[in-house]
Amino acid sequence: MVMPTGNELTKARWELGKRLFYDKVLAIDKSISCASCHKPTLSFADNRALSPGAFNRPGVRNAPSLANVGYHPYLLREGSV
Repeated sequence: MVMPTGNELTKARWELGKRLFYDKVLAIDKSISCASCHKPTLSFADNRALSPGAFNRPGVRNAPSLANVGYHPYLLREGSV
């Protein structure tokens, strides 16, 4: 993966990413974080058939692994993030 100049990984960026990954404030209802479904102990994937959604609603898809996600051309099936 080609990294743009000036976008090098630094300790501060690593720590910010980790803080955001575990922060529930990014969810529309502030109830779940990225780590709720992308579990570090499971290679950043989910072992449930359907991952939970916001507002305590059942999910409609499984959370895939985030391994090598930087190489993916899009993140969700419909092409959104």
